[in-house]
Formats: sequence, C-alpha cells, structure tokens
Amino acid sequence: MNTCNRCNRPLKDSASVKRGYGPKCWKKVQLEDEEQRKIYEPCTIAYAGLANHTMREIRKRVLQGDRTECRACGEPLETGEIQSYDHDGGLDLKGFGQPQWVYHQCSKCKHQLSIWKLRIDLSDLEKLKPSKSLKMVEAV
Repeated sequence: MNTCNRCNRPLKDSASVKRGYGPKCWKKVQLEDEEQRKIYEPCTIAYAGLANHTMREIRKRVLQGDRTECRACGEPLETGEIQSYDHDGGLDLKGFGQPQWVYHQCSKCKHQLSIWKLRIDLSDLEKLKPSKSLKMVEAV
C-alpha cells in the first residue's frame, strides 16, 4: 500500500509503507490502540492481527460511505473511532472470538452511531458460516 490506512495520504518512506501509516498517524494509531484497551466493555479478540485488519476495513468503508459527519455535532467522521464490544446480536467478525456490536464514536461529542445504521455491507468481513450438513444415506 502506498497510502496511509488512516488518512489516505501518500506514504513517502519505506518504513511507513511497511507499517501502512505515516509517522503522525502511526502515533495516533498507537494512542488509539492504548485507549481501546481501556474500554470498559471488552471485546474478545481471537486473532489480534486479523481483528485489527477487520476494524481498519470497517473504518475505511465508513469513510467511503454517504455520511461524512456526525449527526449530533457535525464533526467529520474521519476524526472519530470505530469501536466494538461483545454482543449476542452483533456481527460474527473475522479475528474476534465473540459476535461484535460495532459503532462509530465521534471524537468531539462522543456520540455513538451503530454501524448497521450506516447501511454498510460487512458480510465479507464475517466468519464463514458452516454449510448445512447433508444427511448421509446408509447403503443397503
């Protein structure tokens, strides 16, 4: 990738290209990761790398969607965060051990907007469901 996963600006040095973030965004991502660990409602992560990839992909889709700003205060969505927590009615996302309730939180007013309200298709980010098993007919 030659653009930053956070701000979509071109990456100039090989270290930035390798990690997928420019120096400023990398510092912000590290701070966000630290803040994510402090969230009261924990999420069960089975594979950290895959879970991070899934969340980055959700963020990317939110920023490419029709809505560009917080409905409560008008702050651009790009300044907010994508967060999740374990929820029985959530999405069974790749990298997570339990279904996740995913939402966008505004950086300014902390308004939380559930991802499903943004009408973004995340079906390809969900774990594969086992297909219905066929009953084996015993040979006579």
